[in-house]
Amino acid sequence: MFTIKQEESPRILVLCPDRAAFREYEEILRTASKKVLLKEILYKIFKKENDEQLANYEMDFSDTEEDTLRKLSRADYALVFIDLPKETSQWAPLEFIPNIWKIHPNTQIILLSLQFEKSNIEAQNKFGVSSKWFVLQKPPNPFLLKQLTLLLVEKWQLDNLLKRERKVIENLFRDRINELEKVVFLMRSTLETKADGLVVINNTGNIVGYNQKFLELWNIPNAMLEHESGNEQILKYLADQVEKPTDIIKKLKNTKVIYKENFEEIILKDNRIFECYTFPHEIHNEVIGTTWSFRDITENKTLQDELLHQATYDVLTNLPNRALFLDRLQQGISLARRNNTPIPVFFIDIDHFKSVNDTYGHEAGDELLKKVAMRFVECLRAVDTVSRFGGDEFVITLSSVKNQNEITQVAEKLLLALNFPFSIKGLEIKASGSMGVSIFPQDGEEPDMLLKNADAAMYHAKQNGRNQYQFYHSNLKANPTR
Repeated sequence: MFTIKQEESPRILVLCPDRAAFREYEEILRTASKKVLLKEILYKIFKKENDEQLANYEMDFSDTEEDTLRKLSRADYALVFIDLPKETSQWAPLEFIPNIWKIHPNTQIILLSLQFEKSNIEAQNKFGVSSKWFVLQKPPNPFLLKQLTLLLVEKWQLDNLLKRERKVIENLFRDRINELEKVVFLMRSTLETKADGLVVINNTGNIVGYNQKFLELWNIPNAMLEHESGNEQILKYLADQVEKPTDIIKKLKNTKVIYKENFEEIILKDNRIFECYTFPHEIHNEVIGTTWSFRDITENKTLQDELLHQATYDVLTNLPNRALFLDRLQQGISLARRNNTPIPVFFIDIDHFKSVNDTYGHEAGDELLKKVAMRFVECLRAVDTVSRFGGDEFVITLSSVKNQNEITQVAEKLLLALNFPFSIKGLEIKASGSMGVSIFPQDGEEPDMLLKNADAAMYHAKQNGRNQYQFYHSNLKANPTR
């Protein structure tokens, strides 16, 4: 016959500044669920009901180190809560904890600190990662404190019973202790991240932990958490918010063990962008689950896009600038070389643009440049590139053409677009352009050479009376103003 003696019931010692603080912790923990799996396990082994509630632990108060050690020497404690004061200069709690373990090596420690991150790092440096100690932010979340206490007390009970009755219950209890250690480690991962939304999924595809930031990022309602099928509902709720729901559902439900870290970006339907970082959690060299860390990077991505746009587009006309044009031209040359097709470069200068600025002002001149840019864009396909190099110079390339006759048609279309008057500030301003054209590969095989030769042809068009286009040929001299 197997029985649990009354004096072996779990005890908790709370080291805190005063009894008022002790009563607050006592009130939280006294409301904890008393459903204990140990009772069910014992019944399966010994076929005997146990009338005692094993998790109905006793709680003792202490306000000094000396009193704490005195109580520990008189009784075995499953847990010691240490409520760290705001200033710890008067005593060193991390130096005191080894004195507890000298008396009871299996006693577990929960440190409650106003400086969570600092205390957590110091404890890790001192004791390493272990399920024997925990750091919680003060004031603690009541639900989390109750659940963690129940887990640790049950683990302590099973561990003690395992030692006393090893021959009878070792095989049965060892699996349960390992499961509890897994839960403790998974809960630790939830606690140790504040800036990121964290959700922990075990190897069967079920959510076993999350933090408040995760709920806030994904706008998950509390009612969903309390629902019986909350796990499925949460996964579906996440999928409904992303642009590619099938992908994320497959990944979240994937029960295949993940052994490496992974980064990716998730785009939501409300245009937010999340950075997603996944990494495995291990205990005893076994991967027990996967942590999903989400961070809202929408502002950073928007800023990056704005900076990239400013670096590659003309501020006035919003056309690609020289740098972006050269990149696209290089891509076009590579494609034309593979397909054995020509690719043209049109270099256009607005005739007498300076007189527009002098007569109507620079504001009118800027407006004219913007309208010219719009007309050029309207003349071409979306895959072609219209760019402004600065001043009144525009450079254009086509993504693909079949022959020179097609290039000539485009050149005439572009110049014709300039011949219709521009309405600016109630005035009609006439404009025209001089254009030079060079063609890959006969006029050059690199972007710089094609630009240089198109510029020379444009200069020749100006010399011949403006408002016309000229194709480059080897007898043309380079533009002397360059």
